[in-house]
Amino acid sequence: MARKSSTYGGSLDVSSERAKSKELKHLKLLFNFARPYWKTMILAIIALIGAAIGTLGIGRVIQLLIDRGFEEGSRGLSEIIILAYLVVLIISVATFMRYYLVMWLGERVVSDLRASIYKKVIALSPSYFEINKTTEVLSRISIDTTLIQSIVGAGASIALRNLMLLIGGLIMLNITSFKLSLLIMISVPLIILPLIIFGKRVRSLSRETQAAIANVNSVADETLKEIRTVQSYVREDIEFSRFVGRVNSSFSKAKKQIMARGLLTFAVIAVAFGSVVSVLWIGASDVMVGDMTAGDLGAFVVYAIMTAASAAALSEVYGDLQKAAGASERISELLSAKSNIKVPNNPLKINTNPHGNLEFKNVTFAYPSRPEINVLNNFSLEIKSGETVALVGPSGSGKSTIFQLILRFYDPKSGYISFDNLNIIRVDPRELRSNIGVVPQEPVIFDTDVWKNISYSKPNASEAEIISAAQVAAATEFIDRLPDGYNTNLGERGVKLSGGQKQRIAIARSVLHNPSLLLLDEATSSLDTENESIIQASLEKVLKNRTTIIIAHRLSTIQKADRIIVLDKGLIISQGTHEELMKEGGLYAKLSKMQFKNINLREVN
Repeated sequence: MARKSSTYGGSLDVSSERAKSKELKHLKLLFNFARPYWKTMILAIIALIGAAIGTLGIGRVIQLLIDRGFEEGSRGLSEIIILAYLVVLIISVATFMRYYLVMWLGERVVSDLRASIYKKVIALSPSYFEINKTTEVLSRISIDTTLIQSIVGAGASIALRNLMLLIGGLIMLNITSFKLSLLIMISVPLIILPLIIFGKRVRSLSRETQAAIANVNSVADETLKEIRTVQSYVREDIEFSRFVGRVNSSFSKAKKQIMARGLLTFAVIAVAFGSVVSVLWIGASDVMVGDMTAGDLGAFVVYAIMTAASAAALSEVYGDLQKAAGASERISELLSAKSNIKVPNNPLKINTNPHGNLEFKNVTFAYPSRPEINVLNNFSLEIKSGETVALVGPSGSGKSTIFQLILRFYDPKSGYISFDNLNIIRVDPRELRSNIGVVPQEPVIFDTDVWKNISYSKPNASEAEIISAAQVAAATEFIDRLPDGYNTNLGERGVKLSGGQKQRIAIARSVLHNPSLLLLDEATSSLDTENESIIQASLEKVLKNRTTIIIAHRLSTIQKADRIIVLDKGLIISQGTHEELMKEGGLYAKLSKMQFKNINLREVN
């Protein structure tokens, strides 16, 4: 079932056949990427013309061999054989040049295309991925570009070669015998007819097959990312059955596509070679009555076979072109996607030494995937420079949403947010984010060593700075015990680290960044009590004279905050210090008493 369209001009719909897919105009995308390499294209065309002329020259060699070679004796035969070797040399050199240049161009175009897709995708705001599956985007980067690669490279080479042979063959047919070539031309509409009949079916099945492959990748991606959950619930067999079901569905659609393309090829070849046989019969009759020479008939047969073979090859390539057109359309949609987060034409500049003042003024916000539900309602909050503010409240109260809005991953429906008295909508998002540090609840660890993981926030940092940041985050203790210390590769998604160790790497990364505004989202949630105390002591030094906002369910971590904001259903229901809120006896006091009661029970047990 197709998803609803979005503010991006429509979601990535891989399951429906759109009317505009019926045209090959979407291949223009590939030409746009190939245009910078016009010199290579010109050389490739020259090589293609040379190979085509050489191949067509074979027919003339055969005509001379039959009509003159045997009549003029050994001398005449030798001259024709020398000419034949020259033709072979031209064909060999030109074919090598054609293959190399066209394949190089194909690889270059697809590499540029992949880079452009990734550059586009990585700049889209998170709201885009609320509406579109990540696996569908990855399908376009991998499957669709690979499909295009086969067309732009080998497919384009075969198509252009056979197109030139078809045109050249038709010209030579007319030169050799206009009467017989007229009969050949009559058969052309019969060759085109199967393309019309089966073409639409091939296009439709091609898109369905690509969608089915994307679904297969989706299941594999989901289960492999959550392999621990799958195995802990002993659901390997169920997930395998689900995967096999998607694979079989993909195979079923592929079979239908193969059948349609096979029938298309069968019809074209049957008509094309049937026409050649008919022409041979008529031509043989003309030779017998003296209307044409045996050499002319021999050359005509060669040209007719070349023309028929070229038409048949083009019919197969046409099916591939239809698939490539569908893939190009899907990629064009992605490349034309617009981010909801706009960079202003004349962005305001943040101070070189920002203070970190932050203000929400009458902000109302709803996520694009559920626009009817406001997560924040007329929300106002002012945080002064150097202040440490904690956000507390039940799940769904809007705490994480506030972080998302500060980072400008989304824009509010109404109201505004200011950073150092600048409306963040009028600031370049990259400059805004470069002044903000984030420690997420689920730390992100990259498949590289410790050096690069910590320095991700500051790539040009020195080793001393990285080690200092790790010391502040109390990470040196476990880093020194790793097999290769800071040179240890941490594995995909930090698989070699515990949850607490990942969190400390993330904290070190943020410390190294040295932002004027620090956002801590459950920064100590994965740590035991001992490590939590160590990091809290370290963070106190980091937070000094720095604006900090903390999200915490473990209320013990925020008792020293300058101010605690209690949220519920997108509204501030109370605020104050820990002591003030406990005396008030509201939601915060209730949550605090419940939490400390649970802690005491665990300690007793």
